[in-house]
Amino acid sequence: MFDKLVVKTVNCTLAFIGRLTKRKFPIFMPDALARYDIQTTISIVPRAIDKTFDAINEEIQKSRGSALTKKSLKTILSRLPALPLLANTKFLNKADVCRLTSPFIFIVAFIAFLGMSDHGISSFALFSIVMALVAYAIGTVVAKLHMRSIPEKAAPYLLASLIILVLGIIPFGDISAKISIIPLVILIFSRTYGGKISLAAALGGYVLFRQGMLTLGMPYLLIGILGSAHNFRSTRFDALLEDNATLIAFLLMGIGTLYWVFDIALVGRIPLLTTREGLDPTFTMRSHLLPIGTILLVSLLGEYAKKTGSIGKARMLTLISVTFSVILMALLGYRTQVLITLVASMIVVILWELVTVAELFAITSVAVGFFAIMTFLRTETTGAHVGILESISIRTGLTLDIYDTMAQLGGYLGFTKGQTYMAAIRSFATLMPGIAFSPRRYIAIFAGAGGISMTSTILGPIALDFGLVGTIVAMVALGFFLQRSYMLVKAASGTRKSYMTALYGLTLGYALIGIETGLVDYEVLLLFACSFLYTLHISTISQG
Repeated sequence: MFDKLVVKTVNCTLAFIGRLTKRKFPIFMPDALARYDIQTTISIVPRAIDKTFDAINEEIQKSRGSALTKKSLKTILSRLPALPLLANTKFLNKADVCRLTSPFIFIVAFIAFLGMSDHGISSFALFSIVMALVAYAIGTVVAKLHMRSIPEKAAPYLLASLIILVLGIIPFGDISAKISIIPLVILIFSRTYGGKISLAAALGGYVLFRQGMLTLGMPYLLIGILGSAHNFRSTRFDALLEDNATLIAFLLMGIGTLYWVFDIALVGRIPLLTTREGLDPTFTMRSHLLPIGTILLVSLLGEYAKKTGSIGKARMLTLISVTFSVILMALLGYRTQVLITLVASMIVVILWELVTVAELFAITSVAVGFFAIMTFLRTETTGAHVGILESISIRTGLTLDIYDTMAQLGGYLGFTKGQTYMAAIRSFATLMPGIAFSPRRYIAIFAGAGGISMTSTILGPIALDFGLVGTIVAMVALGFFLQRSYMLVKAASGTRKSYMTALYGLTLGYALIGIETGLVDYEVLLLFACSFLYTLHISTISQG
């Protein structure tokens, strides 16, 4: 009975695919399953995934959208005038400038942020910041180590201990569940069991998460996803992304622009000159795809310049696309999106060597000036008539004060146990009646203010949820991720380098801006998650 059901499902699926692709597939009979056991079936899954990626890639390559995108970009580049290079400075060289894109710039920026405050913080808050920065540095060192597989002789014993600990959840509860994470993490690096264990952990964690067991389901789900990214070695997935990079960049920019239009049409005014009230959060979040697509396009233009030598044309289109994205995001009144477009694009063009040192100083001056103008307009529309420097000093001090409060509340092991980050997902945030509808409003409640949003540095939400221990773990992970991404940017080539450079520029840019604003927006967390998984995947491909 079960064999017939499986075969019928397979035949229906193949018939549906056949109608879409205009192909004819053979009809399977129940007897065809007789030669397949569990081990054979599992071995078929990777091949089936590869064929699926090949089929999707082939269909996209044949589509009119793909051909139109490539033709449009080629036409634009052929007709654009070249933007010549400016004179360079004598006191800095390219090697000095490239150091500005190193992950260690995060530590320098955080220390500079502390220096802008107009008053101090408590000893515990200062201690936790120092420990967080040390943990970040440790993460960058760990990223340089080669991730080796565990000895295969030890894998069966670890697997047995994992099974015993999972079964021990019934009599011992959370204690056994927490201990089981140790062999689970180690087994991810097993060549024999890594992929299977990761997939089982992800599925089991998802089921537990859906059942409301967050403290147990979330770790298993995250570890399973990370393990799957580490053990997944399909080059077909890379080909799918790399062959359609231009199409993906234009789609992101197009979708972002479309939702920007919807957002502006909904309120019927320019938010920068009035107020952001009335903007649809969903439309606004999707409009943020425009900067992401812009940064990817800039990175692809860097690759184009390296291949063809047409640096001037790549520079001109980079200037146009970045200016377009900055203007649209500025009109929405969101300084963060303006800053991420400018900062990430600067990181990308430095890594692709599309700018000189003199131009870099000019771009930085323009970015600072643009941010100052937006700050002035925001203070005018909100009625807070203070100077720009005074505004920065006061806001920095307030942000650190709020972090101080969150650090004290979180202590060593945390207070809210993940609820702050859960508030980033609207469906979860609305389950907290009378408390918050976003992480920053959730922070404001604990800071003693209601109905407004407050920032508490990049460490505040982590400290409130998971305490000093969680902050150290998170900063090790952030340092590891950014350093590993930076290493892959240096080692990769072609379109893969374009993706890694774009993702590194975006994530490092958000990390620098997040020093003050925090990394709590849903789309930002999603970007970091996807970038982290892609980095692990590329690391595995590079080492394997």
